[in-house]
Amino acid sequence: MPIIDVRPYRDALPNGDVHLKFHSFSLRERPHRANGTFANDVFLVGPVALAGQAPASPSIDQYAMEKMDEWLTNLTTGVSADPMMKKIVRAKPSDLVDSCYTASGERIVEHLTHRRQVQ
Repeated sequence: MPIIDVRPYRDALPNGDVHLKFHSFSLRERPHRANGTFANDVFLVGPVALAGQAPASPSIDQYAMEKMDEWLTNLTTGVSADPMMKKIVRAKPSDLVDSCYTASGERIVEHLTHRRQVQ
């Protein structure tokens, strides 16, 4: 299934937080193990809105909704006997890629990865 993981960057909050970006990487690992790829998963990470403030970049949510609609619409067009994962990857909008957003709403395209430790 197509996945767009929208997450505020909460890793650096002074008192910590249970909504760390680590969980996005954990989620991404599941399709990778099952399908050999995580090309059906996109991270969109933005700034944290402080208590009592409006979100710094509400456009992230709007962008994610529009892109998911486009992705699912693309997925329903065309007929192919290809495996579902191949269809999903082919249907993904070309401009939907891992990105971070600044507090001013600037989008920074960045492939988000984690480092695996070698044991």
